[in-house]
Amino acid sequence: LGDDLQEALQMASERLDTAGFESSVLDKIVWTGDDTLLEAVIQERYRLLQSPTPSEDIGELYESILPKEYRQRLGQFRTPPDIGKPMRAWVASSDETILDLGVGASALSTPRYSNWVDNTKPEHVQGVECSPLAAVMGATAQLLSRQPSEMHVTDFFELSPNDLNQEVGAVVSNPPYTSHAALPEAKRDALKSDMKQEIGLDISGKQPLYAYFYYHAR
Repeated sequence: LGDDLQEALQMASERLDTAGFESSVLDKIVWTGDDTLLEAVIQERYRLLQSPTPSEDIGELYESILPKEYRQRLGQFRTPPDIGKPMRAWVASSDETILDLGVGASALSTPRYSNWVDNTKPEHVQGVECSPLAAVMGATAQLLSRQPSEMHVTDFFELSPNDLNQEVGAVVSNPPYTSHAALPEAKRDALKSDMKQEIGLDISGKQPLYAYFYYHAR
């Protein structure tokens, strides 16, 4: 590959018809690290490849890296396994397409035992996430769990049923728990107006962000 790995990967992306060499949000992290940091990252990679519950392990890594204050400001709270398991079992027994809103590390839409050949799983998972880093986490967990999926890196409120190209059979979600006071007034007004058009109801201005998620999901 030569001494300049970044240049080599760019060349590979241009010459080979595969998505594996395309630029990722993680590249911005990798190129700022030294060999010691990358060695630690690679060791975690091997651990994830052998993990029976990759979504939980990825979620723990995310929590250990990002400060709690940052995650709270974004309304990000990881789904506890004791809550996620029954919700996942209830929904994922279907052969339909599952829509996972604020997918994060895919704790609610990955199979419980990914290495079981006869494991019951959804036919397809459509994940929605506005954070590119969180979308990478979710896609990685789905891939390691052998779960067919597609990630949409977008604001959920900008997504319409026509964007999915599949009929949704069920919705799972651990949405952002952002209070109404933390939402800019212009954002609240826009959400109230959009929901009025979508469901025909006047929404209280004191609704937290997750309420609008479920209105739009409906």
